[in-house]
Amino acid sequence: MKKVFIIYFILLKFLIFSQEVLLTVESSYYSVNVSSKLELDYIEEVLDSLNNGFEAEIFFEFRLYEKASGFLSFLGDRLLIEEKSYYIAEIDIFEKTYIITTNEKEVFTYDTEAEFIKNFFEIDSNLLYSDLWDDEKEYYVLARIQLNHVKLVPPLDLISLFYSTGIITDWAEIKLNGND
Repeated sequence: MKKVFIIYFILLKFLIFSQEVLLTVESSYYSVNVSSKLELDYIEEVLDSLNNGFEAEIFFEFRLYEKASGFLSFLGDRLLIEEKSYYIAEIDIFEKTYIITTNEKEVFTYDTEAEFIKNFFEIDSNLLYSDLWDDEKEYYVLARIQLNHVKLVPPLDLISLFYSTGIITDWAEIKLNGND
């Protein structure tokens, strides 16, 4: 009974803090341009944790699928491309600037809180390519965002099992046609 309660508690933690992803997709021949933004009321907690000396991290995940059709459609849709990006944010207390480091080790600094919020919570464009594009088939894009307002290092990350340090969104979906 105790194990079931702990599993229920962990699942409940993720369900309570789910948020929405604003997803826009533009497709052209052989490419899909994806923009994703996290809309939430969580900004104050991120800023508070940064002001307390912690780092925050956000993960963006995109998947491009080909819709299955015909006799073998029961096997599921075909994953063509999957891209993952993340940002790590911190504050330089001496220069009073916000710093974002990307998964490609690029570093961006922002002097104002508004600039930081705009650039941390969204990816303006993430280009996905496919040489497998067919005008006769249907495609769709899925996007999901995970935000951790406090980045914990092992073994302290075990705290996140019992205390919420972030959110994870549901998958957002936009359908495409091969001839778009």
